[in-house]
Amino acid sequence: MARKAVSTLDFSRLRQAWVRIGLTTQPAERDAAEAAVRKAYQAAGLAVPEKVVWCESPFSQALVRAIVLDPHFADGVVSSMWVNVKKTNGPGIRDDIKDAFCSSMRLFDTGAVKQRLINAIKNDVTAGMYEHMLGTMNESVRFSATDSVWQSIWHSVWESTEDCILTAIGDGIRAAVKAQDKQVLEDTIRSRLTACIGDSVKTTVWDGVMENAWANIRSGADSKARVSAWKNLWEVLQKPIWENIASPIGEHVKTCASGSAQASGYGQHDAYWLSFYAYFREVEGLEEETEQITGLLDLAKTAGWFTPHARVCWVSERPRTLSLNDKGKLHSSDGPALTYPDGWQVYATDGALRFSSVPQ
Repeated sequence: MARKAVSTLDFSRLRQAWVRIGLTTQPAERDAAEAAVRKAYQAAGLAVPEKVVWCESPFSQALVRAIVLDPHFADGVVSSMWVNVKKTNGPGIRDDIKDAFCSSMRLFDTGAVKQRLINAIKNDVTAGMYEHMLGTMNESVRFSATDSVWQSIWHSVWESTEDCILTAIGDGIRAAVKAQDKQVLEDTIRSRLTACIGDSVKTTVWDGVMENAWANIRSGADSKARVSAWKNLWEVLQKPIWENIASPIGEHVKTCASGSAQASGYGQHDAYWLSFYAYFREVEGLEEETEQITGLLDLAKTAGWFTPHARVCWVSERPRTLSLNDKGKLHSSDGPALTYPDGWQVYATDGALRFSSVPQ
């Protein structure tokens, strides 16, 4: 059977569709996006994440990951937990570790005490990490760390870790009672917090799947089709979506959490390269060869950036507003060129970032 001719109309249709995906400001389709995350993990041969945690901007997403993985976060949980358990037991608490923890355990087993304890830890650690994170940011990034953004960040931090913290404290107290050693409690909480997030799996979920799909396309499509798809989709869409939108966002995010930026996939802003694979799937009929990449295709169509870890995947909302000049670059002369639901705003003139902030 003769292979059908490469159609200019096919390329035009796909370009328009993927530009819309890359530049949309519609709210994320959260249920569909979470299903896409699970599909992407499974395609990469990974267990699905135990939690999908939503963040309101790529900036918030990067900081949430940075906070959760920061050693100061675990240290803050440990110190706050120890102080507040003793407060729960009252001023007459004994110094003997076994008696202290046995008493703590009895109190901790009640729902009311658990909630008071987690609220106290949340308040203490939030305040401490706020100061710590601000101290590590440069001035331009601190403009972005306003109250509305921090509120969004802390909501996602505790959504990521609250169950784990409660479990870690329970396990740690039991272990400390048995060992009669406060250090056991501290070590248990730190190790459980690290384990509940797991390692970054971006390379497996993103790079690995792309490499596999590319190998399949190389064997399933002739070189003329590959070159045409490259020139008409990947190459054409890279500038308006990646260079003009995603890259400026990423450069700002890197200044506050470079590791988080590098551990992220870009969802809708991966449109420039995903359109290439969509062409071979939808037009050339290489469905089996591109099956592994459908989770990433679906995620780009339904959400913004994402940061995959073994047990938690953070996913960002799409922008709320986007302003471009006639060359497709971020631009606004009288306000932010880009805004996200948590209030994070990027100001730019003809593609050059001026600063990002929320006016007070």
